Order: sequence, then C-alpha cells, then structure tokens
Amino acid sequence: RKDRLSETQITELEEVGTATGRKHVIVAPYPDMEYSIAVTAWNRILPLEFVDRDRIMDFVRKYEGLDHHVAY
Repeated sequence: RKDRLSETQITELEEVGTATGRKHVIVAPYPDMEYSIAVTAWNRILPLEFVDRDRIMDFVRKYEGLDHHVAY
C-alpha cells in the first residue's frame, strides 16, 4: 500500500519492474490490498513488506512464459 511504502521504495519498485526487461511485468498501486507489495503470477503470490529486488527478480524468472491455461 502506498501509505506503507516510502517514496524511495515506490521508485525502487518501479525500477525493479523495469529492470526485469519483461513486457508482462506491471507495477501498479492497489490500495485495498492486505500486503504492502504483492508479486503475482497466475495462482502464485509473493507477499512482501518491503522491496526485495532479488526475490522479485527470482519470482519473475521462475514464472515468466509459463502458460497455465488448459488447452481444450
């Protein structure tokens, strides 16, 4: 939540989002969320209370390009 993150952390989070080099990474505020930061991919969530660049980058690499849709 924005009220839980300093301006410095918000900027750092935006920089991490850009640094992934992935076009499917979105950094956006979600004011009613219970976590300060939530990195999500399909049914996976990485809740964080502060920006942890290494954990975020690992999460993005782990789930990048996975297609969890069932083919019919």
